[in-house]
Amino acid sequence: MTSRTNSYGLIRFVLATAVVYTHSYYLVGASKWDPFQMIGLSQLDLGSLAVATFFALSGMLVTPSYARTGDIRIYSWHRILRIYPALICSLLVTVGILIPLTSSLSVANLALGSDYLKTSVVYLASNLAVPNSVPRFTGHFVGNSVTDFTNGSMWTLRYEIAGYALIALIGLLGGLTRFKMVSWIGFLICCAIGARDAMHLEPSKLWFFTSSGKKMILIAIGGMVWASFSTETQRRINRPIALLGLGAICLASLYTDFWWIGFAVTIPPLLHFLAYALPFDWWEKQVGGDYSYGLYIFHYPVQQTFVHLNLATTTPWVFSLITFVVALILAMLSWKFIERPALQLKSWRPNWKKTA
Repeated sequence: MTSRTNSYGLIRFVLATAVVYTHSYYLVGASKWDPFQMIGLSQLDLGSLAVATFFALSGMLVTPSYARTGDIRIYSWHRILRIYPALICSLLVTVGILIPLTSSLSVANLALGSDYLKTSVVYLASNLAVPNSVPRFTGHFVGNSVTDFTNGSMWTLRYEIAGYALIALIGLLGGLTRFKMVSWIGFLICCAIGARDAMHLEPSKLWFFTSSGKKMILIAIGGMVWASFSTETQRRINRPIALLGLGAICLASLYTDFWWIGFAVTIPPLLHFLAYALPFDWWEKQVGGDYSYGLYIFHYPVQQTFVHLNLATTTPWVFSLITFVVALILAMLSWKFIERPALQLKSWRPNWKKTA
């Protein structure tokens, strides 16, 4: 399933583009532009669907990464190389370029300001330790219609990391190899927790147990369970008739608060089918890299900057297109100079591996 001759690269890029568009109309206060709102699905929007699909993909594609090595240290190193280089780059661009653009002070004066330096250190250090633990850079973007987040894309990263940890835990318990029942038990427990949340029973204030956290982790585990199947089992489930049935269940579940439980079950085989049915093999090689994560992590602070500078248009399509181009340029630079060189370090092993 992890063969490079598939269209997963294109799927990721399309999903990132959908998130860019969703945030573009959200940040200018034009919710009517969401396609799901237009057809009456008030509990869902295009961005939520795209993010949920991202988590399903993570479960599907990261699980084989652990299964191939069977070593939690190598697995953790690979996950760090995928998440943190672009995140660090995004935080530095925000603090060093975008924040100064929205200030009446020059960059030189900002650098000399103790408040700016202190806020920058707190913002950088806190969000590297726990992404989105400090969601806004104090004192900036205050005139925007949305002031809760400087980079609203970061909130998903903590759940992404939690999903990675759960995959490692279930892998250590043998849930990906000999004792696959462990995976199913974990998945069913998450479904039970998710059902309780859907019924609005005493929601917890702990970040791990927030509604969004439960949804994302459940969907990631759904992808993980799918990835633990044999290739032959996946092919049987991917029969067209089965896919149509799964798609119908998924669409029907969108009209209830339980949509994401059905989504966790149905979207992995649908994604697998699309990845091998679409004629876009080697997408990343053709376009020059994997820009999806960079596009996802850079676009929000770019959009906040444009809104603050009164460069946002009243038409989300235009605003989305302009900010998409700027964020894509940053994503391409990030891929070429930061992410790809970092990923080339995957083969590096510390002394504990060499001596072993």
